Amino acid sequence: MKKFLSLLLSVLALLLITACDFNKPTIEDSGKITVVVAEETPLVYELSLDDLDLSQGALSVLLHIKETKGLDVVYEESTYGAYLTKVGALATDSNGFVSIFTSYEPNWDQTAFAQTRYHGEIKVVSSAVGLSSMSIVDGVVIYIGYVAYINE
Repeated sequence: MKKFLSLLLSVLALLLITACDFNKPTIEDSGKITVVVAEETPLVYELSLDDLDLSQGALSVLLHIKETKGLDVVYEESTYGAYLTKVGALATDSNGFVSIFTSYEPNWDQTAFAQTRYHGEIKVVSSAVGLSSMSIVDGVVIYIGYVAYINE
């Protein structure tokens, strides 16, 4: 019985350690990504991953666009990471908030509250992870949109 319990605990510990790796974002250092700010006339930025410092994940991407293209990006730091309050003409207010969407399916929100948008024919879904934890891979579309609060 002791051997069985030891083996079981070892297997559980191994599963716990490897499960932690599943939560790490995938960051690629080559390829291209698209960032869309869904204003009335969308702002679209095509970027090469070769040119980006991704030390802060997708927040690094937005800060790069702010520095090189003059995009207005305002955020607050919290214990959960960066919280966007303004990107371009999109701003959090009493009627809604700035939200992040992604075309990278492993980062999609799987809850009943998930929202879907499209950039052309590319499906983007509200992200289940924050800017700093979002995966950055070749071909991904990061979509910044405004989500209105539901009044019932």
